[in-house]
Amino acid sequence: MKDPLNHSTFDAIVVRKVSKHFGTQVVLRHLNLKIPQGEFVCLLGASGCGKSTVLRLLAGLEQPDVLGEEDQGLPSLELRSNPEPVGPPPRLGFVFQQANLLPWRSVRENVGLPLRLQKASRATRLAETNRSLQEVGLTLADGLKWPRMLSGGMQMRASLARALVTRPEILLLDEPFSALDEVLRQRLCEELRQWHQEFGWTTIFVTHHVSEAVFLADRILILRNLAEYPAEDSLAADLPIEFPGERTSELRESPRYVEEVVRVTKRFRELLR
Repeated sequence: MKDPLNHSTFDAIVVRKVSKHFGTQVVLRHLNLKIPQGEFVCLLGASGCGKSTVLRLLAGLEQPDVLGEEDQGLPSLELRSNPEPVGPPPRLGFVFQQANLLPWRSVRENVGLPLRLQKASRATRLAETNRSLQEVGLTLADGLKWPRMLSGGMQMRASLARALVTRPEILLLDEPFSALDEVLRQRLCEELRQWHQEFGWTTIFVTHHVSEAVFLADRILILRNLAEYPAEDSLAADLPIEFPGERTSELRESPRYVEEVVRVTKRFRELLR
């Protein structure tokens, strides 16, 4: 197992005045946020509010807009792997809503694909792939199977292992458990939170579920749907979530957890009016 990152605290992600539109639809407007290294942040909001777009922008899969001459040079997305303003970019892991495993490759080959694209040696690929499989609860025998032979939950574990194989410092997850049943989703949320604590990632998790966000997050960011609020900025609320002790299944039965779910749900409903 990898030791948690032990860098001094710094802002691993800084987003300044970022906007994005697709055609005539404005998805994000003047989004500003800072995420300290090691924090677990959940993005919450109605469909179409730009949650997934934020992840794609951070991953470099989309580019932010510049909304006029007066804004030239202002939008920026800064990702850091250390406190210094210059240095190597952080390693990113991205887990999509669907597992997206290549059916013609074994599970182990799917997990090791990022290393193959990086032209890592065969020995490195094998060692790191086996490590990543075991970290997410899959066996080496599972790695030899075809994706179709795995259950939905095991496929998502394989997708997560693929994201972890490069030892990321920032982990982006786009509703990875949305297609799973409630019991399995809760179990994977518990394990994800444990992995986050163990490995020290900076994590951004997109979800539609308030209860899921409250269980996972150190902080919940609620985004507006700009179709309903055309004159507002994207970030509607920034809500800290604090619980004593670890996030375990027992937490969901505690009065404090229920209070937080009610508080965040109430705030969410107020912003959707």
